[in-house]
Amino acid sequence: MRMITFGSRTARRSAILLCAGLLLAGCGLFGGRGSVAAGVKYQAAGQYRAAYIEAKKVLQRDSTNGDAWLLLGQASLMLGNPKDALTDLQNAEANRVPEARWVVPMGRALLVTRQFEKLLKTLPADKAFAPEIRTEVLVLRGDAYLGLRQVDRARQSYTAALALNAKDPRALVGLAKLAEGAGNEAAAGRYVQQALAAAPESPQAWVAKGDLATRAGGYAEAESAYQKALDFKYPDWLPQERFFAQGRLADVQIRQNEFGKALANIETLEKMASDMPFPHYLHAVVLYKQGHLDDAISQLQQVLKVSPDNPPAQLLMGAVNYAQGNYGQAEMYLSNVLGVDAKDVSARKLLALAFYRAGNSQQALNTLRPAVAGNPSDAELLAVLQQAVAEGAGMPTASPGAGEPVAVAGSAANPLDAQFARAGQAIVSGNEPEAIQLLKDIPASNASTAMQQNEMLVMAYLRGNHPAEAVKTAADYVAKHPKDSAAHLFYGNALVAAGQRNKGRMEYIEAYKLDSKNLAALLSLGGLDSIDGHYQDAVGRYETVLGKDPRNAAAMTALGQLAARQGDKAQAIKWFK
Repeated sequence: MRMITFGSRTARRSAILLCAGLLLAGCGLFGGRGSVAAGVKYQAAGQYRAAYIEAKKVLQRDSTNGDAWLLLGQASLMLGNPKDALTDLQNAEANRVPEARWVVPMGRALLVTRQFEKLLKTLPADKAFAPEIRTEVLVLRGDAYLGLRQVDRARQSYTAALALNAKDPRALVGLAKLAEGAGNEAAAGRYVQQALAAAPESPQAWVAKGDLATRAGGYAEAESAYQKALDFKYPDWLPQERFFAQGRLADVQIRQNEFGKALANIETLEKMASDMPFPHYLHAVVLYKQGHLDDAISQLQQVLKVSPDNPPAQLLMGAVNYAQGNYGQAEMYLSNVLGVDAKDVSARKLLALAFYRAGNSQQALNTLRPAVAGNPSDAELLAVLQQAVAEGAGMPTASPGAGEPVAVAGSAANPLDAQFARAGQAIVSGNEPEAIQLLKDIPASNASTAMQQNEMLVMAYLRGNHPAEAVKTAADYVAKHPKDSAAHLFYGNALVAAGQRNKGRMEYIEAYKLDSKNLAALLSLGGLDSIDGHYQDAVGRYETVLGKDPRNAAAMTALGQLAARQGDKAQAIKWFK
């Protein structure tokens, strides 16, 4: 299959194709020379490749056969090649095929390639088509207006279509989408039920039902609806629509932690369109939820290679880097998300936590404030950050569970989050013995929990003025995880806090050697160089950070401080700005 172009939602009925078949009966010859009539029969049976071949055979001997061009365009469309279909249908028009026969497939091809304005010009609303064709045209126009976000005009088109056919399922689904977009979920549900009553085998209606269930959190109901849509043998819908229905099915299975089923559907998606980013994103979500973070990054890199500004992939990449302790990288990806949508609360809260864990409490506080709107868990996190700023604390004292957003909707909360949060509060209040006991009582059930437990124990020991215990705890963890870059980074932090800067430097070097994306290790090395008076070495470290992460505020601030320390006020101001 050639490239699939996405964006369409509507689908047309096979009755159009059957009518075309009756009109074309007798055109062309059967056998090795190809036959339009045979191709139309293949088309009606859902054998689109065979129909395509028949049309090609006819055109090889007669390139002016408009009926063959029409069949080729229809087959190309159903095979997932809308751009080719547009060319074929234009050739059908040029070879005197009546407009009533090519207007609907042409509209579908324009819709799926997101040429909404051109669709509206090509399919005028006032043409005197037969009622069935006119209904199709009005629905397509409604879909185009919906794509352009012209809600009132979309509603007018769908309503006009229903005036011709009160049971048209696609017009009803269109109105359902408009109702849901306006926040009227009850009306949306009624429209979907009307569509299903009028056309029980309409895949679009079943997908719409699944979408409503998904947004309401009814993932099992949504799974059933999507599966129903996919089970129809010859639904007259485009491969793009089937692709996204399969993707939606995988998504709700992921939300229910049905990873085996989801991966099977993702594999199907990859076979349908291996060059599309969507399957890689879904695969990354599964890997993230299973704790396979490096593999998740590999999948997300495939997404960002094709779609570098993809907000969901950027958000998930931020979450994965946060989980790995790569806070500088997490900040970069999450800042990109907020640059596209400043109202994305999940990205804002996770970015605040990334700043917090990187030691930038004030920046974390400033980032989080706009996200807090009466949610108790968010308010609790805000209070923790405010106290951290007041005390000058940099390291986090609340676990990700204390108000951290779940980057992937539907993932289950960690039952240990509350205990981590209590330990964090104990550290904030200066009750380090209680924090240490709480943390020791937490079973290291998985790698993520063990890492968090180690970090907070080291922090509690340092805050409680027990540097030797902090170093021992971090050293024991590194001994068990010698290839873990983040573990070496935290061990280095413990050594530096205990006054063992040279040993700490070696751990930072090892952390960076294990993972060149660990910018926190590079920043820490720059900090030691600065303390030791090796300013040029420090500048080199920070410039390397900025080469990998041009938006890294910590590196810019450090360069400004170095410039100020050396009396270069102009350069310092430049970096601080």
